[in-house]
Amino acid sequence: MDTASTVVRRSAVECAPDLLLDLVRPAEAECPLPAIVWVHGGGWRLQDRTACPDLVQHFAGHGYVMVSIDYRLAPETCDPGQLFDVRRAVRWLRANAADHGIDPDRIGVWGSSAGGHLAALTGVHSGTTCLPGEELATVDSSVQAVVDGYGPADLPGLVDLSASTERSCRTATPGT
Repeated sequence: MDTASTVVRRSAVECAPDLLLDLVRPAEAECPLPAIVWVHGGGWRLQDRTACPDLVQHFAGHGYVMVSIDYRLAPETCDPGQLFDVRRAVRWLRANAADHGIDPDRIGVWGSSAGGHLAALTGVHSGTTCLPGEELATVDSSVQAVVDGYGPADLPGLVDLSASTERSCRTATPGT
């Protein structure tokens, strides 16, 4: 596909209260396309869905629907709220797949740094219907592929857990 002349359709939609996602897809696709969900980095506390690779050239230009998502940031939202947000975005995509030309059986997730960590956790928990503290859902949040771009794996090594600090954060449920 000639990426210089690729015509794409762009959409920004709210997938949960105060959480947006951007969709970029080839405008003239004859069948549902696989989707790649991009999860931005930023130490779980910085950036948003606009911190993403070139969605047109590298993805829509090659026949993929690219979805860049927001998630609630720390310290206002505690772990596992960010993971819940990624899973919620996947469920939203699956529930609205027909409206956006997405194949609901071919959704992958990719992220870098903190986004890689969240992508990996999304994959690890892909077969889990509902995590402890997560709202019940009727739509599947499983993914068929994961790319973890240098996501941290040794979290205790990143944070001094011995320090007694008081932290204040919202509950993991959105809208609270």
